Amino acid sequence: MMNDTPHAEIEIPEQAFTPFVLRRAQEWGDRPALVDGQTGRIVSYSQLYQRIRHTAKSLVQRGYRKGDVFAFYSPNLPDYVIAVHAIATMGGIVTTVSPSRSGEILAGHLQASGAKALLTTAQLLPQAQEAAGQSCVQEIFTFDQVDGAIPFNELFESILAVNEAPTNALLEPGHDLVALSAGNSATDAFALTPHTHADYVRNLCHLSVTDDLVAGDVFLLAVPVYRSYGMMLLNHALQHGATVVVLRQFELAPFLTTAQQYRATRAPLSDVILVALARQSTLERFALASFRVFYVQAGQSDDDTRHRCQQHLHVAFKCVNEQQSYALAGCDADYELSVSTVSCA
Repeated sequence: MMNDTPHAEIEIPEQAFTPFVLRRAQEWGDRPALVDGQTGRIVSYSQLYQRIRHTAKSLVQRGYRKGDVFAFYSPNLPDYVIAVHAIATMGGIVTTVSPSRSGEILAGHLQASGAKALLTTAQLLPQAQEAAGQSCVQEIFTFDQVDGAIPFNELFESILAVNEAPTNALLEPGHDLVALSAGNSATDAFALTPHTHADYVRNLCHLSVTDDLVAGDVFLLAVPVYRSYGMMLLNHALQHGATVVVLRQFELAPFLTTAQQYRATRAPLSDVILVALARQSTLERFALASFRVFYVQAGQSDDDTRHRCQQHLHVAFKCVNEQQSYALAGCDADYELSVSTVSCA
């Protein structure tokens, strides 16, 4: 299990979020960074690095600047990850909404955050367009091709010299925000909590000290990246050169088939996934001996369920402590937002 580690024992670099996560991306080159578990599309570490840079420049060319807020209303996708880091690179702020939320909840979130752009999918575009019309959103991007929105992959096409900086934004890791996170229930969906670049780097450093993930690992991601738990573990995997196989959502059969196909070694689990994996009759049809580690949140599920799952798969469980490893706390209270304090100026 992951143990609490005193902050004083860990050296925390004063570095922005994306350069910290991808500091070895060029070295890893053609190694797969992201795999779309549904289509098999691969994004290598070198492609990930370049697409983030090109997208950041494209956003600047479109008039976006440091401090602008970008809302995400989408399931897990490889390009979702590219977008998050491109926005962080140009000094923008990410805020995420579950794709299962209603258009009404999305509209309230857009109003509360003052988002200037919205990233979504073709399937969710009608709700996204209606919600955007009630907010400050100026442009809608989709991760797939559809009329009425800008294809996100067009942002990969900016011209960027080898040594050119994609943006002139100077980031202060301890001050500049990288994300605004919302609560998990409808009642606190508009209470946005700010997180700086330094918050993310600090939590990734704590994860690294307490976890032995390595570049050869295959990380199966079915938990949502719109939640801090999924986002933090995703970047933990990328930081160490693992291959992240991305599933849009959890469904048991695709999860097991994909795990077998890619010989997954690690996966973060939700309660739903953990309970499903504890059913021995389901697992016997799949070759899952490659799994070595499952991550769970502190207080998640019960000991009996974990024990049954561990008996079936012979994996180690690592408990991600909410306070130390993924909750992003310690931010400046001056960043508190509410619907009434945000304007479209």
